[in-house]
Amino acid sequence: MILYKKALMACDPPMLPFLKVHLEDLVLIEKKQDDFYKDPAFGLINIAKFKQMTDIGKELEMYQQTPYFCTAVPFLVKYLHNSLNINK
Repeated sequence: MILYKKALMACDPPMLPFLKVHLEDLVLIEKKQDDFYKDPAFGLINIAKFKQMTDIGKELEMYQQTPYFCTAVPFLVKYLHNSLNINK
């Protein structure tokens, strides 16, 4: 997973991230860290936890900001239309 994250950081968008890794990170943060700090007298929110979760969300959002520039390949378009039974 570490190699994947290093490779992901080295690439320029647009790209398709493997969501399973990011979702596992979110679950791990949710399970391992409390929403509030332990001292009940203060009831302080664990801001670090929510910042970590927000950082993962912002990272995923970054991949959506750059558009994909794809050109239509006539053979593939025809094949997809035929295989999906799309009327022209």
